[in-house]
Amino acid sequence: MNFLKDFFKRDSVQIAYLGLPVFGVILVLLFIVLPPVLKEFAYVKEFEIIEPLNEKSWKVLYDDPDPSVLNWWNCEKEVSCPGNRENKTLLNSTKFRGDEHFKILDQMRGKRYWIGYLVPKEQIKSWKDQNAKVLFLGYFYANYEVFLNGMKYLDGSAAKTIRPVALDLGNFPSEDVFVSVRLLHDMDEPYPDLVSNAGGMTATGFEKHIRNYELSNIYNSAYVGFSFGLGIFFLMLWLISWRRQEFAAFAAFALYHATSEMGMLPIFWYQLGNSIYHRWNYLGAWYEANLIIFLGLTLARVRIVKSQIVIYLLFLLP
Repeated sequence: MNFLKDFFKRDSVQIAYLGLPVFGVILVLLFIVLPPVLKEFAYVKEFEIIEPLNEKSWKVLYDDPDPSVLNWWNCEKEVSCPGNRENKTLLNSTKFRGDEHFKILDQMRGKRYWIGYLVPKEQIKSWKDQNAKVLFLGYFYANYEVFLNGMKYLDGSAAKTIRPVALDLGNFPSEDVFVSVRLLHDMDEPYPDLVSNAGGMTATGFEKHIRNYELSNIYNSAYVGFSFGLGIFFLMLWLISWRRQEFAAFAAFALYHATSEMGMLPIFWYQLGNSIYHRWNYLGAWYEANLIIFLGLTLARVRIVKSQIVIYLLFLLP
């Protein structure tokens, strides 16, 4: 009851008027924007990997025989290249992309390595019979080169663009195909080769996957906008009632999350670079914990000066 009495005080009425535009925006989001977004989510999430490859059956060569070669243009004519089937070093490797793979990669930052998979012609035929148009490999968070039977298919860098790698099955010959990938582990990513969902995919399935990826970017953008708007809203409330420290805490928490999520957007991620992005995440976890403590103390109406000084010092520690 005391809350209702306080609400009709002069400053509370000002707060209520300030909140009307915010509630209007929320209603628009709920009844106009949200329904088509939910419909799109329901549609794009249902894409199928046809007969996925066993992620632990990928062969791995941790020792690049020629790391001085920055870019292999054609392994088909270079027997020294592990992507060449006659080379056999990768094809006959006894090491697989198993449970120890990422532990080994943790000691290989800045170095090159290879992964490879011999796809039987029966598997390729089965994919095509089920209307699969591409071999979906996954994502490579590294500089990478992809070869089919030694011939370079494509190359790229996750530092420039993050897109799924898919190989057109129309380019596959009617024989066993050796898919090999050379990666430079240079982006501070613990999992640079995400091929856990590799397998056949229809044209519609691949389109759904791309739309799902783009929708996640829209979701992150909306989250940034919502958090930023919420932060400004509570900041305005705090300026009206500056003694209410919980408003300041809510504003700081929301604005922090808006800033944190910005790093997930491609437009910022590509500018920051993966290394800075990860450092910001580690630093952000510290600030987030302190903001939660600060928010909890303000909601509990703790006004002890010593506790506030400790919180401020914690913010300065990193």
